[in-house]
Parts: sequence; C-alpha cells; structure tokens
Amino acid sequence: MRTSTSVRHFGQGLVIGAGELVPAVGAGTMAVILGIYERAIDSIRAGSGLRLREVDWGLVVPAGLGAVIALALGSRVVPDVLDAYPAASQAVLFGLVAGALIVPWRQIGRAGARAWMLAAAGAVIGASLAYLPGRDLDHPAAALVVVAGLVVSAAIVLPGVSASFILLAFGLYETTLRAVDQRDLAYLAALGGGVLLGLVLLSRVVGWLLDHRPEATFAVLTGLMAGSLRLLWPWTADEGRQAFAPPSAQAAAVAVALAVAGLLVVRWIVRFEGEPEAQAAVTDPA
Repeated sequence: MRTSTSVRHFGQGLVIGAGELVPAVGAGTMAVILGIYERAIDSIRAGSGLRLREVDWGLVVPAGLGAVIALALGSRVVPDVLDAYPAASQAVLFGLVAGALIVPWRQIGRAGARAWMLAAAGAVIGASLAYLPGRDLDHPAAALVVVAGLVVSAAIVLPGVSASFILLAFGLYETTLRAVDQRDLAYLAALGGGVLLGLVLLSRVVGWLLDHRPEATFAVLTGLMAGSLRLLWPWTADEGRQAFAPPSAQAAAVAVALAVAGLLVVRWIVRFEGEPEAQAAVTDPA
C-alpha cells in the first residue's frame, strides 16, 4: 500500500467521520459516495468473524484513524454550524445525498419493476425516520445507551440512515457529543459496546446480501438514501419532523444554488474517487 493511498484513505476517513456527525447523512452514505462501501463491509464482516487476514487493513487503519479524529474534532464544530446555518447546511447536504443516489443504483444494472418496488419500500422507510419521537435525556440509563448503540450500528452500516439522527430519536445526540468532548468513558463504553455487537451481527447480514442478493440490496439502499432526503429539507423544525415551504423566493434560490453545488461536488467525488477506488479493490486489495 503506497503512502499516497494511505493518505487518501485517511482523508476518506475524515469525510466519513464528519458525515456521521450530521443527522440524515451518516458513515454509510459517505462510504458509498467515496466508493469504499463494499470493501468496508467486507472488512467489518471479516473482523467480526476473527478472519483477520481477510481484513483490508490498508483501508481500515488509515480510514478508521481519520474517522476517529473527525469525530473528536467535529463534535465541537459540526453541531454549532448546523445550528448557526440550518437551512444552508441542509441544502448542501441535500445536494450531496441526491448526487450520490446514482452510486448504488448503477450497481443494479438494468433495473426492472422489482428493483423499483424495493427502492420505493426503502424510500418509505428512510422518510419515516423523520417521524420517530425524540426527547432530550441528560442522564440516560446504561441499558438504554446499549440499546441505542445496537440501533446506531444499523445506521453505520446502511447508507441513508444516520447514526446522529438515531441518537436524536433516542434523545442522546447532544449527550453523546458531550460524552465525546468530555471523555465520559463509562457512557462511551456502553454506547460502543452496543455498536460493536450490532456491527458483528449486521455486517454479516449485509455482507451476505451483497454477495447473494446484490441487486435487491442496492435497490433498497438507494431507496433508503432517497428517503433520507426528507430529513434534509432545508426548512424544518424539531430535527426534521416538520417541513415548511421556503420563506421567500430569495431563500429558495439560495437553497437551490447550494444544493446544486453539493450535487456537483459529490459528482466530482464519485468520478475521481469512487470509480478509481473500485478498480483499486481489484488490482490492489491490500
């Protein structure tokens, strides 16, 4: 593994970690955009089965380090940016996710009626996340934190599902950010334990589906990502549960421009990151 490739994977990890801090984006979505989703799932599945030689360490180590650094630094910055510029931030993220929809969809090949139906079902599930009841909990029970970790693992593995939004639904988003910032090891251990257990189980399920039912899996994943756009509508209240019309034509124009900018950025990433990455997985699996 060349140094330049390791640096590239480190940068991808930074992007993935930052994406995990943003409700309705998530690590899985960013991994899809960057073209490393299947490699990451295969490595998680191999690691959970203690098949360590099958883990893509050249990807996992630098990307994992980048993600951890991004989470540690971003926990202080990202929430403030989202609070200060909610509509602008949501518009950019809307464009990013919308531009990424082509990535899993093109894995299907020639999509038939079954693929469209599965994508529609995934979209309904993704959009329904906006209506999960949220509440703020300052001192959650350890059992609830572990359960939240189990659900969060699904958000890490599946594109279109955000760990941050799941934490919002459990009332643990700000609590978790404070725990990261203040190094609350007891809380992080409970949450991390649930996440690890969920990853062990879900990575095997998703990996099997990618191996044996790839077209159906990618159709559902595309739908999940499309449904998550409901959460990224720029004018919302209560963490995306209530959507409103643009307050003015000027605000709508600015949001459209920002969304288009986000879409163009992700299309550039897909072109110059995702496609070469797919080739690298074949020619340089280590």
